[in-house]
Amino acid sequence: MWKWVGVVCGALIWGLFPVCAAVGGMPEGDVVNVTPQFQVLTPGQTPDDIDAVANGVNAASFQEMRTEDIHLGYTKEPHWFRFEVGPAQQDLSLELSNPQLLSVTLFRPLEDGTYHSQSVGVTEPFWTRPIVSLNPTFPLELHAAGPTTFYLRVQHYGALRFRANVGPADTLRERAIRWIALNIVLAGALLGLAIYHLCIFAGLRQEVYLWLFLLLMALTLNQMTFSGTANMLIWTEPSTWANHALTFTGVLCLGIGMCFSMCFLRAWKYAPGLARVASAVITGGTLFGLLSLAGYPAVLYGVLAFVMIAPCLVVAIALQSSRRGGVPIGLFLISWGMVMLGEIMFASVYLELVPDNVFTMNFMHVAALAASVLWSFTLTKQIRLRSARQRALLEQQVMARTAELEKALNEVKTLEGLLPVCSSCKNIRDESGAWHAVETYVSQRTDADFSHSICPDCVTRLYPNFQPRKAPS
Repeated sequence: MWKWVGVVCGALIWGLFPVCAAVGGMPEGDVVNVTPQFQVLTPGQTPDDIDAVANGVNAASFQEMRTEDIHLGYTKEPHWFRFEVGPAQQDLSLELSNPQLLSVTLFRPLEDGTYHSQSVGVTEPFWTRPIVSLNPTFPLELHAAGPTTFYLRVQHYGALRFRANVGPADTLRERAIRWIALNIVLAGALLGLAIYHLCIFAGLRQEVYLWLFLLLMALTLNQMTFSGTANMLIWTEPSTWANHALTFTGVLCLGIGMCFSMCFLRAWKYAPGLARVASAVITGGTLFGLLSLAGYPAVLYGVLAFVMIAPCLVVAIALQSSRRGGVPIGLFLISWGMVMLGEIMFASVYLELVPDNVFTMNFMHVAALAASVLWSFTLTKQIRLRSARQRALLEQQVMARTAELEKALNEVKTLEGLLPVCSSCKNIRDESGAWHAVETYVSQRTDADFSHSICPDCVTRLYPNFQPRKAPS
């Protein structure tokens, strides 16, 4: 057990090392959290025209936030924000710390009273971003005479939360490059493990390795969606998929994870009833995941139910499978516990129960990486135990067959070597010097029996008057 605890700790350290290194070397410079200075337009008022927002009644409807980060809960409506930045001696940029924001438009006032707009988000092509960054980032052009008032229009589907940071453009650009490198390292580690298990499946043809490969691929896709690298490298055009990919890939990970667990635990053999229930839950969860791409808010309740039911089913299958003689479940439950701890940590961040930082936001995928390493070791041990059992059974069968052959050989009696035969009476002399008739000698040393008859030559010699009857022609 302690050996596997060491493996888990090593895997966590391996996964957290690039995160810790990135945090330790992340440049801060003069980056300032300006979220407390943000003002939000009264909920329910969502005009699309910047002139309608910046002038008249709407201009007086902005309310102060005074929070360290913005967390407005589930929403589908666009939100307007206003903030001011004073004159500065260097180029500044604005960064919103949420790479999943669908569309963020910054409106910068011009001297003629109009506004210049720039849009960034997962629904916008990545190469159109003014600054290469996973988070929505904009350069700020300030007035030299006094503070400049900017407006933000944020369109999002789901939990709307972000933190606004303003800092030197060079500092934010360096931070962005480090974040991109960090997330590519994490995604690359998951992808490397996936390819490794695909190669094992190609060699061993064990179905469980195929499911683990699919699970690692889904985790890789989910991590890239969560970090924003998917929007940079995979889907670079606006699409419904980009809008709802995080929900769908999360459901996909959980569904494939259940399939992997059922295969690993041999649920159809040891827990067939629960396996049928799990299959129905997987089907329903996958359906909700597909419907989430259509943007129906009610579907999220089905996704939430799937997320809550699936882990309970996996634990129940593991316990029943172990009780009925299945595979050992200790390490399996430890690895799944790590994944569930990552999900709880992720949910706690969004519920503001734990602080939002680089460790808490990336713990889920690092835990999944460590659990994958543990699954790999567990599967290897399981395959070795199964091979050892098959080898022991084969050896028993060979020994039993060998014993049968030896018994058969012992029962076979043969005559070999030179036999001393009397040249007159044809008796045979044995090892002790006694003479025996041919019939007696052979019968005692073999399983042969004798039936006496007389050959035609002896009939003619001994019985010359006897003429045998000829067969009719």
